[in-house]
Amino acid sequence: MDRRSGLPRSIRDRIGTYSPRTVLLALSMALLPASALTGCGSAAAVPSTFCGLKIDKSLYAPLFPGGKTLSERGAAFIRMSKEQISARGGRGCTYRDNDGKLYLGVGEQPVDQDDISKFVKAPAGSDVRDYDPINGPYQEASWTDDLGGYVAAIVPCSIPMLETNSKWYALSIQAGSSAADVRTLRKLIGPAVKAYLAVTPCQPTKPSTSRSPEASSPSPSKARSN
Repeated sequence: MDRRSGLPRSIRDRIGTYSPRTVLLALSMALLPASALTGCGSAAAVPSTFCGLKIDKSLYAPLFPGGKTLSERGAAFIRMSKEQISARGGRGCTYRDNDGKLYLGVGEQPVDQDDISKFVKAPAGSDVRDYDPINGPYQEASWTDDLGGYVAAIVPCSIPMLETNSKWYALSIQAGSSAADVRTLRKLIGPAVKAYLAVTPCQPTKPSTSRSPEASSPSPSKARSN
């Protein structure tokens, strides 16, 4: 997945947009040297946690290429106070090989509404043609574009972060765009959200009244089961 042009300078520069691709692109640049700050690095081909999230390894292992050891770079999702998260300015990480090639990206961002259709389609001019809702407790969906495959969930959570007062946060994961990768992402997002909420000091807000993204947009492709 090439990251050669049009990259934002930092997460703070672009956090006002909805686009998960924007956030993950920002992570790929802003967190590139972050291993020097965190000392994070996977010692095996498949790490024991997924960007700090404690999830069954079998759920994310298929996303890691065989025969390669990827380094984890960035601020992993560990338990922090509201003040620590606010001071750090966001969590997330990327997994890269020794040549710096990006294989995986995991990020969080505040959003101002829990509409997954607007989250996927923004910003204007997005080349995302369609998305597939995921049947779950929150607004969740998967999609692909010219840079890879994605999955995201919007969860009710209010914390002081990046000078925002958002009532929702989006957890996004980027990987390859193959059908197998997307199937893995769709199975991973539910457990990832559960692990994310366990290490995030949320002030809970009211969950979405529409459990399925289909209710907020008539255009997406028919939902598939996980």
